[in-house]
Amino acid sequence: MEFKDINVRRVMIFLLVFLSILFLANYVYRIYYIEKPLKEFYENSSIVKDYEIINKNSIKEINLTLKQVDNLKDAYDSLLVGTEKVLNNKKFVIKLENDKNADEKLNEFYYKIQFVVYEAIQKGDFLKMSQYIMAESQRSNVNSKLYIDEKNLYIQLNNEDKYLYKIVSRTDTPYWAANITERGNKND
Repeated sequence: MEFKDINVRRVMIFLLVFLSILFLANYVYRIYYIEKPLKEFYENSSIVKDYEIINKNSIKEINLTLKQVDNLKDAYDSLLVGTEKVLNNKKFVIKLENDKNADEKLNEFYYKIQFVVYEAIQKGDFLKMSQYIMAESQRSNVNSKLYIDEKNLYIQLNNEDKYLYKIVSRTDTPYWAANITERGNKND
């Protein structure tokens, strides 16, 4: 079947080959220029214990389990910066999943202090919160460190070799959702 000297079969074959090449190029780009460097970044990181990368539409969801760190805020910030360098202009989300590194004592301690944490976020009384958590920390024999920036509150709890990390957003948006930007997680 021909239309004015155009062979439809040849056009269809050309389009099929052309689209196949486009899909293959996209696949190779994603694997070798995005996913492989991202996996290498997390595998070579001294603070990442485990990771999972999930593609959700145009957003990469990265679930991280951290090793014990000295400063949770600095560790999180370095992961955001490194991930942004690898992903360049791609959207991504980093979520911490460290509950499995905690024991019952740390989980109970966190549940005990979470009311004062959320009250401090609402009222802005972080000094009172810090004093309360440090006093409870001594009573419960739990090591605690608190860090704060303009967007998040970082809670780092340790009990011998067990640890629990929580990042609480100071806004109405969860810390991990606030990070979805055109340039990645620069806005931690």
